[in-house]
Parts: sequence; structure tokens; C-alpha cells
Amino acid sequence: MKHILVIEDDLTLADQMKTALAKDGYLVNTAVDLRSGLKTMGRYHPNLVIATLEQANGLKENLLIAIREATKVPLIVLGTEGEAAMMLELGADAYLTTPPQMRELVARVRALLRRQPDTPPDDGSRLPADCNRALNEGGCPHLSATEFRLAACLGRHRGRVLGYSRLLGEVWGDERVSLDNLHFYVRRLKTKLSAGIVRIRGFGYYLQKGGDGDNPNTKRQDF
Repeated sequence: MKHILVIEDDLTLADQMKTALAKDGYLVNTAVDLRSGLKTMGRYHPNLVIATLEQANGLKENLLIAIREATKVPLIVLGTEGEAAMMLELGADAYLTTPPQMRELVARVRALLRRQPDTPPDDGSRLPADCNRALNEGGCPHLSATEFRLAACLGRHRGRVLGYSRLLGEVWGDERVSLDNLHFYVRRLKTKLSAGIVRIRGFGYYLQKGGDGDNPNTKRQDF
């Protein structure tokens, strides 16, 4: 069953989309804003995301970029007329004016998912190639499920500093976890990864790029 995430602050519209998509056989989760949406992505790894950007107050571009950096799955953006070209250039796969016609929305979802490879989303049980290169050449050491999710998150954003809240959201979702817990798992990973995990005190961590030393991309991600 394909999993869809709807990020929409209008609860009535969110419920209408959820109902229409569920009738078509999709599993649907909803979130009311970007922060909770990113946490849901980290926990459930949807196959497609639908997001409204109307509430962004001039920051629509930043919101769209944040979503696109967090996931590479198909993305449908809902917004006002006249913005389709800009949103598509910034990474949206489809653009619909809000409120969308439910029949058209479902049709767009079907079309985008047909183009998607029939592979399960990355749930942390396997590491992306970029993260695998950070592991010892002798193969992947034994990692717990939590360690896999943490390593996969750092690997996807290798060289970029990820804020504590970003890491906690992607690895543990809505579960209440302390910073001490995060530091504990990072220390465990450091003993198993050949590439360095570096801490920026007071902010977060990053996985070093090969041969880059301790100089991360200064672009920080803390959504």
C-alpha cells in the first residue's frame, strides 16, 4: 500500500484529501505545518507528499526547498494561481490551485506514483550508497535499528550540519527523546563508522565528506 503525507493547515481540506485518497487505496497521514510534516516524513517515509504553501507569508520558496531537501519522493504543491512555474522550477513535481478538485488530485497522485520505481521507501533498514561509503571497507558493521536510521540521516546530508531538532525528528519522529539519548547513539556510531561524525556544540552534527577534513558545508539544516 502506497503511503501519502498531506501537509495542510486547513483541517477541513486536509480531511477531504485524506478521505479521497483513502478511497483510492492509499494510506494517508496528515500534518498541519512543515515542522510536524518533516517529523512525519522521518517516521513513516511516505511515497508521495502533498503540501500547501499558502500559509507561508512570503516564504513559500524556503518551505518548498526545505521539503525537497528532506525527501526525493514525488511532491505535489498546492497554492494560488500564477505560481506554478516558480514552484515547478524549485522542485515540485506537480502544482494545483487550492482548494484542488479531489478527482484531479487523485489522478495526479496516480500518475506520479506510476512513474516511481516499485521499491520500498528508505526506512533506515538499508543505508544509502553515500552512507555506505562512510562505513568500514570490510562491510557494514552491526547496527541497531536506531543506529541505522541515524547513520542514514547523516549519510543523506553528508557534509551538512544537521541541527539537534532535525536529527531527533528524523530518527525518532514524535517520540520524546532527550539530547543525551542522541549524544549516546552518536558516540556508539563513532565506534562503528570509519568516517568521522563531528559535533558542532550547541547546534548539531555532520558526517564528514571524504578528504574534507573538519570543514563542513556551512549551510545548516534545522527545521
